[in-house]
Amino acid sequence: MQRYKNHGIAFQYPEDWMLEEENNEGDTTITVTDGETSFWSLHLMRERPQVEEVIEEIETAFKGEYDEVDVERSIKQLARREAEAR
Repeated sequence: MQRYKNHGIAFQYPEDWMLEEENNEGDTTITVTDGETSFWSLHLMRERPQVEEVIEEIETAFKGEYDEVDVERSIKQLARREAEAR
């Protein structure tokens, strides 16, 4: 496994996956991908917009980009705080 550690976060990802980090106007996007069909992406937003607005925008963008999108709501603890994902 490879390890990423920056911006106060750390995670591991498969050895054969590629990592890309983009910085734009204070926001940071970190994406790991297998180069074909699977990816995982984390977007750090310094302005802290409303969670529901961000999730709805992302969901709409994915549905516009891909023919099939499965969306499942998930609320978990992340860094001892409630975090929502889909």
